[in-house]
Amino acid sequence: MFIARSHLFMKLLNQRPKTDQLVDGMIRLMRKHETFSGLLDLCCGNDRVSICMAKKGFKSVEVDISKAFLEDVKRKAEENGVSHLVTYAEGDVRKLKQVLGRVQKPFDVVTNAWTSIGYYSEYDDINIFSRAREPSRKSTILFITETVHTEYLSIKFAPTSYSEKTTW
Repeated sequence: MFIARSHLFMKLLNQRPKTDQLVDGMIRLMRKHETFSGLLDLCCGNDRVSICMAKKGFKSVEVDISKAFLEDVKRKAEENGVSHLVTYAEGDVRKLKQVLGRVQKPFDVVTNAWTSIGYYSEYDDINIFSRAREPSRKSTILFITETVHTEYLSIKFAPTSYSEKTTW
């Protein structure tokens, strides 16, 4: 869905409300700590956090499996004049060490916003955060915000659908 049908999912992502309040709350908590060398945004989609953070002067590394999502984040960063503060790393977050490669580390903040946990097994989800710990400082803050999980989706079922005709 995030790769083969990214153009469809991006329409939903772009309809989400602004994240200014979320980011302002995160910054209030971050200000209690001393320094920030960077933010790692896991499964960033086409941006939930980084552009707002960059507008406030924070550097971030965006990680996502979808090239289309990362291209959209890059476009937004350029439009907002903050592209010098945002770095992009394409790949599967379950292989975070390889995905980050030579990206500057360590991180003082790791974030996972909206709905990118729960698509893999519980074991994989735990390992994603364990791997995010490796390139992070001892005092790193982890934000997991605005999550949506399969149980929520079944309770809040939306009776809409989309189908795409393919050539047989």
